[in-house]
Amino acid sequence: MFSLWLILIVLILILLVVYAMLKLRREKHRSDRRTEAIRQSRMYPAILEMLTLASQHIIAQVRVTGDDITVRFLDPRHEALGYSMQEHGFEPLEERFTLALAQALALDFPFLSDEKQYRLVETRRSSTDGTGRVAYAYELTMERKSQLMRQINRR
Repeated sequence: MFSLWLILIVLILILLVVYAMLKLRREKHRSDRRTEAIRQSRMYPAILEMLTLASQHIIAQVRVTGDDITVRFLDPRHEALGYSMQEHGFEPLEERFTLALAQALALDFPFLSDEKQYRLVETRRSSTDGTGRVAYAYELTMERKSQLMRQINRR
């Protein structure tokens, strides 16, 4: 009787693990489709161009919201760059597409996904109307920033 219960519990645990794996796989597939949709969108070439120009300098942060993308540089002599969805005739992105845009940028600019150089930070900001806006930012790691600052100061 005890072994029957044990077998039943193990079987249930296996089914739960399989279900969780299938659910994760399905969400990954959806996420990949959203990322590819962003990369094929009309707005993406202009964003790529902006980041290609920006990558000629040391990027301190790439911040992606549903409304805009902002690039800040380590060297304060360089002004921040921005891309506004509204100014370019696009509606703000839904939260799930905001993440897809951040993921697309990491695909096209692999240095952003290098964990030794950048970390991806998710932030949520509450607005006065009670809704929250999510932002994703690739930020230089403290170790990499210190290393780059030492190199700059040696010059």
